[in-house]
Amino acid sequence: MKINSIQWPVTFFATSFGAGIFFLPQTVGPKVIGTHGTITILILSSLASLLGQFTFYRFILITDKKEYVSSAILFIGKKAANAISIAFLLSMLLIAIINITTMINIICFSLSLNGSERIFVSLIISATLGSSFIFFNSKIEHLASGIAFPSLLIVLFLSIYFYSHPAHPHSTEIQNISTSNLLTLFPVVLFSFNFSPCIQRFAQNKKDTAGDLRFFMFGILLILIFISFIVFSLSNIFSPSDIKNMREINSDALSYSANVTKNSFVAYISILTMILITSGAYTGTLTGVVDTIVSLGFKNKTLIVFVVSVITFIAGEANFEIIKVIAALSTPIIAITVFIIPSAFFLKTNCNSIFRKIMMTLNLLIGIGICFLAIIL
Repeated sequence: MKINSIQWPVTFFATSFGAGIFFLPQTVGPKVIGTHGTITILILSSLASLLGQFTFYRFILITDKKEYVSSAILFIGKKAANAISIAFLLSMLLIAIINITTMINIICFSLSLNGSERIFVSLIISATLGSSFIFFNSKIEHLASGIAFPSLLIVLFLSIYFYSHPAHPHSTEIQNISTSNLLTLFPVVLFSFNFSPCIQRFAQNKKDTAGDLRFFMFGILLILIFISFIVFSLSNIFSPSDIKNMREINSDALSYSANVTKNSFVAYISILTMILITSGAYTGTLTGVVDTIVSLGFKNKTLIVFVVSVITFIAGEANFEIIKVIAALSTPIIAITVFIIPSAFFLKTNCNSIFRKIMMTLNLLIGIGICFLAIIL
């Protein structure tokens, strides 16, 4: 696969820009924590994500196989490395579950489906996405970025529309919905910038390390811009009662916006957008799941995809509360695998310059802090 300056950053965007993005307006939006608070937490999260995921990428490159498992074995031994890799695999499964659950909720909510009808929808979605991966695995990066390009245009259009058509122009910022502060919300927002599942595939497809940082910076910037579009434009149309209701029914902001605007065109295009975005995020994440399992020694990709599809079908039917899954389960694992292990390795083996030592220490502390906050809260 030919690497270019556009495709991989867009693939990073596709992998990270999934279901969790549309739960941010009612979590860290300007009507929840204030405009300055929203801007601060988004910028800090993007910078922390850039440092952490680029360090994770460099860690993958320390062995010729360009696999996280191989790099971890070199640092902490086979048993510990396998345990960490399985934990990372679990975190990616949780990401897949989040996207599957959101897609199922969107379709069932839009069509008023319940019971056996919801089960049928869950089965169809899991089977379709799993089959797509099997048939297009060798071109999965093309597929993910191909889904992302129209998604970018649609999200841009919707953001402009929502910002220019406020449904509640006299709404004020909410002070009583969220009791958390910026620090405690940081792990949830950081999760929205996570594209670690596709980084190993990026490392294996890139022939040299020239301009590596540029790819990551472009990808993070793209994610930051479009997250900002979503958070601020959607917050513009919601009243305090809307945000409270979204939390109570566990609805994403984009789907809920159709009820607020009463615009049938917006309703249909919002549904299409969510399906495209969650599909792109799922395929990017599934790439990481399959690559990790293959690295652990299981080579039958068809069987791997089948098992993952069954797991996501069952979990999607269970309809977990999205934010709690992110904060309580996924984020600590990502902090350990993406931030803590790579930073500890470079601090121990390859930190000759003071600047590099400072950056790796900062990255390690960020990982420990994220893990601690996500576990105790």
